[in-house]
Amino acid sequence: MTPLLLYWQRQLRLEDWDVHVDVVPAYQLGGDLGRCEVQRNTRRARIRIADPTTIERDPDPWAGDVEATLVHELLHVAFPGDLSDGSTSTAGEQATEATAQALVRLNRGLRR
Repeated sequence: MTPLLLYWQRQLRLEDWDVHVDVVPAYQLGGDLGRCEVQRNTRRARIRIADPTTIERDPDPWAGDVEATLVHELLHVAFPGDLSDGSTSTAGEQATEATAQALVRLNRGLRR
């Protein structure tokens, strides 16, 4: 995971952040593919990503794509939530997911 994390931190200009990533059983995330806890004042973040081998069958082709989930969560580090409590609205979450998928597709040389 470390090379992937370092690569995307560099791409997203988050190299000055202390980011820790854990791959955990999916049940620990309550149905999410990833979660991110951000401490902006100390520039630290903890990302948890669902282990693809523990995800129930999902028709979404991106479910279980660890790289796409990592990029999605790193985008949450880069961009604060859009709601007053710091969380992300449904529209913000959809935009984050679309951006993460686009970045990963471009990085892989894939066209839509």
